[in-house]
Amino acid sequence: MSRSRWASSAELPIRKAVIHNLAEARAALNAARAAGEPVQLATPPDAVIQYGVLFFVKMVEILRADFPELDPIIAVDCGDRADLAHAALNHGLKYIVFRGDPRLAAKLLDIAQGLGARVEIFAENESDQKPN
Repeated sequence: MSRSRWASSAELPIRKAVIHNLAEARAALNAARAAGEPVQLATPPDAVIQYGVLFFVKMVEILRADFPELDPIIAVDCGDRADLAHAALNHGLKYIVFRGDPRLAAKLLDIAQGLGARVEIFAENESDQKPN
């Protein structure tokens, strides 16, 4: 079972868009803007392992500059890599997906709480790709 915690009381947007690159993220945000509906951007599983933390830090910077009224946040999937999840939090990413050791997950949740971020935790064999 997944569990997550926001350090703030912010509500999660309803629609989820899995994005693989900046063009897809922009398209999802343009659609959300046009529809007047919120959207939650998310990476595919293990994306941070493949592309690195700074790739997504830069993507969020660009998207926030292009869509300031939407305040975009990307749920970045760090797989079972607590080191990458920790780095993502330290670099200011606000929504982390982690599938790893429960002891490390608890530590990540504590760190996220202090930073006003969210960590969503899944069992290593559990998927977060649920239908919306």
